[in-house]
Amino acid sequence: MPILQRHLARNDISLHELVQAVDKLQTALTLAQQLQTQKAQFAFLPQAWHFPPPPHHFNPAEVASARSTLALIAAVQAHPAVAGIVLPAFTAVHYTRLQALAAQLARCLNAAAQSEQHFLRCGAVDKTAWLPSGESLAAIMQRNRTALSQPRWLGTWGQYLSIRNRLAAGALGNIIQHLESGVLPPEQLLSAIELAIHHHLAQDIFASDPLIRDFAGMTHNAAIQRFRECDKKLLHLQREQIAFHAAQKPVPLGVDSNRSAARTEAALIMHESGKTKRHIAIRNLLDRASAAISALKPCFMMSPLSVAQYLKPGHFQFDVVIMDEASQILSEDAIGAIARSAHKNGSAVIVGDPKQLPPTRFFQKVVDGNDGDDGDDGDGGTVAVQEMESILDAVIPDATFQTRRLTWHYRSRHESLIAFSNHHFYDSKLILFSSPQAISAELGIRYKKIEGCFNERCNKEEADAIVEEAADILRQHPEESLGIVAMNNPQQEEIAARFEQMLKDDPLLQKIYDDKAKTTPVFIKNLENVQGDERDVILISMTYGPQQPGGRVHQRFGPINSNDGWRRLNVLFTRAKKRMHIFSSMNAADILTTADSKKGLRALRAFLDYCEKGHLHQNIITHKAPDSDFEIAVMDALAQYGYQCEPQVGVNGFFIDIAVKNPHREGHFLLGIECDGATYHSAKSVRDRDRLRQEILENLGWEMYRIWSTDWFNNPDAALQPILQRLDALATQYATLGGTDDDIDTAGQIPAAPADSGTPPENSGYPPYPDYGHA
Repeated sequence: MPILQRHLARNDISLHELVQAVDKLQTALTLAQQLQTQKAQFAFLPQAWHFPPPPHHFNPAEVASARSTLALIAAVQAHPAVAGIVLPAFTAVHYTRLQALAAQLARCLNAAAQSEQHFLRCGAVDKTAWLPSGESLAAIMQRNRTALSQPRWLGTWGQYLSIRNRLAAGALGNIIQHLESGVLPPEQLLSAIELAIHHHLAQDIFASDPLIRDFAGMTHNAAIQRFRECDKKLLHLQREQIAFHAAQKPVPLGVDSNRSAARTEAALIMHESGKTKRHIAIRNLLDRASAAISALKPCFMMSPLSVAQYLKPGHFQFDVVIMDEASQILSEDAIGAIARSAHKNGSAVIVGDPKQLPPTRFFQKVVDGNDGDDGDDGDGGTVAVQEMESILDAVIPDATFQTRRLTWHYRSRHESLIAFSNHHFYDSKLILFSSPQAISAELGIRYKKIEGCFNERCNKEEADAIVEEAADILRQHPEESLGIVAMNNPQQEEIAARFEQMLKDDPLLQKIYDDKAKTTPVFIKNLENVQGDERDVILISMTYGPQQPGGRVHQRFGPINSNDGWRRLNVLFTRAKKRMHIFSSMNAADILTTADSKKGLRALRAFLDYCEKGHLHQNIITHKAPDSDFEIAVMDALAQYGYQCEPQVGVNGFFIDIAVKNPHREGHFLLGIECDGATYHSAKSVRDRDRLRQEILENLGWEMYRIWSTDWFNNPDAALQPILQRLDALATQYATLGGTDDDIDTAGQIPAAPADSGTPPENSGYPPYPDYGHA
């Protein structure tokens, strides 16, 4: 205050000087307050020095003493444990004792430093390795005692340090540090090293390959979607291009004469189109106007018989001749059509399935009717079957023709519909696409045992049951297409008559039937003429059975007893897209087979056994191991969120990498996940890989997601997030709809599809047609 008063007394004091004085006063007050709060700890200060009264003439000795005291305080405060003991009761005696201890401590420190240098020099010890930073004194002492108590291990320890330092100098420093600190258990060391190696390899790959480094799943998915759109658009554009080029072809005018017999080409066509009667014969028209008709209509769709009947040899030469359902075309009938492409640039494509119906001729013969005669259909008469070689059978072994097997099957929306034929007739070589619903009220096979009798070559009880079932389907599911197949012609006629009578008796059913006739009409056919047809639902009357209830089933099964009877059954069992309803008056045990029985008879018994038992002893749950650690990581990540997964779900030749189970519905999968692994890279073409397989699975009801390994490596959480969001939404929907499968009728239903073992066919190909066969 005297200093302040002196300044205030001056007349020339500046405002700046006044502010500085106030700041110093404030600092002094703050220090005084701090000293007051710590008065107990600094009670010794007056004993060390005192402030003289004004005018404050300090003795230099007292100033030196004060500085020493402050240095002591700073040193003691650097160690809180010491400060708590020394400062509260600090006296001159304590100070003297502390001085003595300090001198002794200095000597100890000097001796310790000399011993340390001697130890480091003699043992060639790395000080930083032996005395890690941050380690407590007690831990250092314990380690030293351990080393001193086991001198034999010092050599081994030295070897370890040598190896350790050499490895630490490379890329394993962090792993060694975590191993020595106990963070990394020894049993996980190998995995940690492999992880480090793979991580560095991945980083090198990312650094050296721009395609992988710059890969982004979202961008690639957008490119795939664009490819799908362009691929479909290309198909339409190619059709338009073909039509455009065909339209540009000039149409020859020909001869326009007053005499009708002299007119040719376009002139003849114009003349005939203006007539209302007395047209010339088609063969004559095609003969005289062949060039104009070829220019106007370059694509002909004809049967082999029509080709021979209407197209005069030498007048029509086609660039390509395509024969569909070639297994039913006789070689002699096909030669005429093939010959019309037999020029320099011509080609023939023969399409068919050698495991389906061959060309067949039926005729009646009267015999005694012994059991087991080939083709015997019961009741005293037999149907003789003469089966001949088709053009397909002729060209398959011919090296002149290049054979390609189309193995994708995607007509059936449930594996059980094709499982039997694939297993028994195609040697499990078809590539099948599994349904996401192992159990469904709308998909699969329904089997119903009928107490019917086979008399006069028909089974009236089965006919009644089938007609009633057909009526129920038409009323309840008018959107489904429907077909009915019997084993022979009399049963077909019996069913047709009863169905027609039901339509007459029910006007509403008649209207539904008439409406369906405008789009996909209901058909009633037999075993011999159903090839080439398909419907959502197929009702099959097995027809044969005992002649009286509980009686013996005679072993007469018409054409099924022939050498190629199994081919007829194969056609029959592969017509349905969604469901197949089997009505049978006999059990599998009623069909007696031996090692010498025909393949058709054994196949019929096996099919009934399949219907009765509902399985081929296998399942779409393959229990296969995941194809890669990538898939395992995805499954483990989903399991953390409560979603259980099955790896490699599917049947012959095609397996979905990961299928996520529906927690609210047994036998159903919420969605499928594909990883860019072996299945993706093994595709024959981009169209197979990025469009066709995806479309087939989606048509079967799958919702598919893809995870790219690069995205997963960079950020697993980001790759998994959209899948988890979709899974949560689907699971909520199923939970809202109500739990389990109580609302699904599983009576008489085949619950699961077979999955035969074996490798995929060598040449898969992609399916340009909705069926399979040889080309």
